[in-house]
Amino acid sequence: MNVFTLKECVQTYKKEVINSGLQRDLQDYVTTIAQSAGNSEILRNIGTKIEKTLKRFQDDGVAAEIEKLLPTQIQSSIFVLSELTRIEALNNDPQLQIQQYHQQITNIINELNTKCQNTTKAINKIEEFIQPYVASTSTRESESGMGMISLIFKDSDTTKKLSSFSKEIDGWRKVLPIYSNLITNKSPHDIEIVNVQNGSIDVILNLDVDVAINLAELFGMAVKGFAAFLAYKTANRKIEAAIKGNNRYQEIENEKQGLLLENIRDSVKRLANEQVKKEGESEKKIEAMDKKIDMITSAVANHVIKGNEIKLVSYDKSFVQDEVELVNREERTKESLVEASRDYKLLDSETKQKLLTQYKEIKE
Repeated sequence: MNVFTLKECVQTYKKEVINSGLQRDLQDYVTTIAQSAGNSEILRNIGTKIEKTLKRFQDDGVAAEIEKLLPTQIQSSIFVLSELTRIEALNNDPQLQIQQYHQQITNIINELNTKCQNTTKAINKIEEFIQPYVASTSTRESESGMGMISLIFKDSDTTKKLSSFSKEIDGWRKVLPIYSNLITNKSPHDIEIVNVQNGSIDVILNLDVDVAINLAELFGMAVKGFAAFLAYKTANRKIEAAIKGNNRYQEIENEKQGLLLENIRDSVKRLANEQVKKEGESEKKIEAMDKKIDMITSAVANHVIKGNEIKLVSYDKSFVQDEVELVNREERTKESLVEASRDYKLLDSETKQKLLTQYKEIKE
């Protein structure tokens, strides 16, 4: 695991456990439960809150993110799936008397509180260890005026087949110099594979800072569009099941979903056109630029639709006019990623395979 991934995982933990107040709440719950042995409303309210929190950790990928940090300790943390299973079983048992509920919720909250304290200590040690490396890397990039982008491949076709991965990398090797030249007239450094872990491949790219930031913006736009498609697909699962066999309605539904997928490419293409300066160029050169933008659009859209990611790892802050807006934009992209990841899990295998097949390669 590279230092940038570690840093991001630490930040996720702090946001979800420390800054959110969860660690403090767990400590308070220990006291409240001890004083509320006969109060069913208070006890069940605490049980419901904890269940919702642990379920969100699973659904939004927070648990998976922390597992990257603590692969050997995850079973003794609050993020393991069995903890959610325990609290769900407790809350869904209508036969349980208040005395039994009090005893079981006491045990669960006490254990979660202890695990949370221990996990925080482990996270703090990791943060202390990586801080010098994060600082030295940031300083080096600040001096060079560069930005780092991480291409993350998660789809099984790419991560499990060397031939497929080679095609993907070759495609990006063609696209990145084209995109870099359109934005800055410079070519990027060669692609460097820095990490392979847990069924994913993490590829670090050292680019001109403007290229890195603009590429991350294209990715954000694609993710937003894909999240919209997935939200629609998920919300209409019952309708699709009900209309199965109704060819006329199915045609309409297929067209709607096709338009939502097309919108991903269209929105990325519109943004890419805004990023590239065409003023004063000849008609012939603009036509050539448009073809290049189509290739970039294909690369970004395909990458996202196959369930992969692009992350802006770091950048030279002196080149950024509005860093607050950039940080907010990256946060919005993360939120869209969480939504897309959650809804993607609900897709049937046939739809997933169809997406992988339809958006298999970068179009030239």
